[in-house]
Amino acid sequence: MTGRDEVEPAPPDGTAIVRTTHALSHGQEALWFLDRLVPGSAAYIAAMAARIAGKLDVAALRRAFEAVVQRHEALRMRFEEGDEGPVQRIFPLADLPPDWFREVQDESSTGQGLAGRVAATALRPFDLGKDPLLRVVVIGLGPADHLLVISAHHIVIDLWSYALLWSEVSSLYAAGSHPRPEPLAALPPPPLRYVDAAQRQRQQLAGPEGERDLTYWCKRLAGSPPHLDLPTDYPRPRRFTHQGAFATVRMPAAVGAQLMQAAQGSLFTSLLSCWSILLARYSAQLLATLGN
Repeated sequence: MTGRDEVEPAPPDGTAIVRTTHALSHGQEALWFLDRLVPGSAAYIAAMAARIAGKLDVAALRRAFEAVVQRHEALRMRFEEGDEGPVQRIFPLADLPPDWFREVQDESSTGQGLAGRVAATALRPFDLGKDPLLRVVVIGLGPADHLLVISAHHIVIDLWSYALLWSEVSSLYAAGSHPRPEPLAALPPPPLRYVDAAQRQRQQLAGPEGERDLTYWCKRLAGSPPHLDLPTDYPRPRRFTHQGAFATVRMPAAVGAQLMQAAQGSLFTSLLSCWSILLARYSAQLLATLGN
């Protein structure tokens, strides 16, 4: 599936409106499917919050976010069901509802109450086909105290992208809130569009390279169990609830250094392998697969 332009009926002024649809990457397609499987889930919302002390020029901050959203069309995507499956559609900045960036006052909340307010703001579910998939809320806690809450669906952003977003917003805000305001610095367009990368990925996987990868993984994963039968106190629910907990473990620096040295790839993949071996030991199901 390639990108294609669709011309909508002209508005009263006679100007044609063009909306372009594009194929999803395979990762986006998986996230779209999971969203359709469990509508309204907050499991794939990527959010961050920052406390801002001192005077905040909210108007300049909004202009900075608008400039970044204009530059990165992935932040102006909506995902719809087309004739051949899901497609992503790029919308102009002017089509986003005004409340995608909003300011609210909440000078009375503190402690757990404020934490609950931030969580409720950040984890409000998205409708992938209708909502802007980036939301920014500035919570005013006082004249010189604010909380900036940014949330987006993982289908359009990841952790690395958040670092880039924060860097560009900070630079544009510094330029736009100068005591003697100057025009916002014009950032050059990104060298690569994500929709083009997604299209190239689909073309590659549809050819001989994709066939080789599919054959390899079908063979590698043959006989793998559909799920692990872990010896737990509670039966596996028929439907994922995403309710869980986490535990913090402090690792001695010497152990961390040894792990880094032993890791043939990244530290993450090494720790993931250790976790898989532990699960295999408890379930007695993965040993054969790991040994292939």
